[in-house]
Amino acid sequence: MFSCINTYQLGTQAMLTWTLFGLASSDPGLMKEIQAEIRTVLGDKERPDYDDVVKMKKMRMSLIEALRLYPEPPVLIRRAREEDTLPAGGSGLSGGIKVLRGTDIFISTWNLHRAPEYWENPEKYDPTRWERPFNNPGIKGWDGFDPDKVNAFMLYPNEIATDYAFLPFGAGKRKCIGDQFAVLEAAVTLSMIMNKFDFTLVGSPEDVGMKTGATIHTMNGLNMMVTHRSETNPIPETGDYWVQQHISRGFSANGRPYAKGEDAAWGASLHQQNADALRP
Repeated sequence: MFSCINTYQLGTQAMLTWTLFGLASSDPGLMKEIQAEIRTVLGDKERPDYDDVVKMKKMRMSLIEALRLYPEPPVLIRRAREEDTLPAGGSGLSGGIKVLRGTDIFISTWNLHRAPEYWENPEKYDPTRWERPFNNPGIKGWDGFDPDKVNAFMLYPNEIATDYAFLPFGAGKRKCIGDQFAVLEAAVTLSMIMNKFDFTLVGSPEDVGMKTGATIHTMNGLNMMVTHRSETNPIPETGDYWVQQHISRGFSANGRPYAKGEDAAWGASLHQQNADALRP
């Protein structure tokens, strides 16, 4: 029991660390989006309540994107209790993959979460991806990621919404029972510190490094410059960074496909106009 709790605590800490790393090493517009959302929802509150966490969807997606790139743990181990045949997927085996009773199965969530077959630009830290559907007809039997399967009672897109392409907490009967609490705990902590402080990465992303064990941690620590948020400009201007990520890929402002071709053309034209207006 102690080992399980200790691993859980290390995993939550790592989730926060890699989220700050992802935000600080990405386009500045992304960091501003998350800051603006947190500071708009919380205002002068010291800490969020559950309804506040639900409202801060972009912030939660930034945490989940860190778990995609740095899953805690990076490997899941299972044993087949009975003989079965798994879907062919991308294996090329027409009859599927036969699993014998008693077979030990090692599932690399690291490889799964970074596979180009399941993710657009898989190596990029991009929390906006969680609002856009993604499918790959080349993977037989995979239903893709459907953001509409994420209901109001879910704090993150789980294995059902991604058809088992995203397994940060495992799945099935052996899934971590603390998944919702872990996301809630991390969301509360991240929102509290980002409501009060600004973070700037010291050095380059390559300086941080990475090491693995039961969880994935930085090799050299995460060195950041921490300053109190500006009281003259507490809520930063985002330039609609989040929305522009959707529109630039041919989706609507909320990440869903357009109903008609002319709507897509209009959205792309509007995106170009906004980009021209922001260009110095």
